[in-house]
Amino acid sequence: MTTSHTVNVLLDGTLLTLNRAVGVLRRRNVAVERLTVHPRTDDGASRLTFALTADAATVDRVIQQFRKIVGVRAVEAIPNDLNNGPTNGGADMSSSQVRVFYDADADQARLKGRIIAVIGYGSQGHAHALNLRESGAQVIVGLRESGTSWLRAKDEGLDVRSVADAARAADIIMMLVPDQEGRTARRSCSRTDSTCTSRKSCPRPTWTSR
Repeated sequence: MTTSHTVNVLLDGTLLTLNRAVGVLRRRNVAVERLTVHPRTDDGASRLTFALTADAATVDRVIQQFRKIVGVRAVEAIPNDLNNGPTNGGADMSSSQVRVFYDADADQARLKGRIIAVIGYGSQGHAHALNLRESGAQVIVGLRESGTSWLRAKDEGLDVRSVADAARAADIIMMLVPDQEGRTARRSCSRTDSTCTSRKSCPRPTWTSR
């Protein structure tokens, strides 16, 4: 039988610990509601709360997984009173301090007519390039010529150019190369086009990165 619980997780107030905690929910693929991250306290701790509706065995497994995380100080699961709503030590979970964005929140019209250069074609570059193309965006992939990634991107029907040429043509540049190659790739993205006589005639692109 499934029941609703409020799960309170007291954890170190660091992004790394929070990422590990959220990773537990992602890997177990459990349905949660009203996810809230409360501010850090004086002792450096934060509190993650969420509502979990599942059978008793699943709730117990989730709790045990949280207790294994380095940086998690305490975990508790409190059955919700269906008449009075979730209980979480007096905090109102509906007043979330974290906003989650969904597809409906995005305005794809902002990308209309803009060229996006994806620099790199590893796990992230590959996914971003294909997702953007399937969403109707104009995508160029910037790579070293004749490498395995170059051939792979070509085989998947993408517009593939050298890093410099991709950056020169782009309005938005996404740097998705390994960290140790970032400096070299960014230098390759420097605009050297002789037709760019002013900032107005050759505006600087928007940069994004991992």
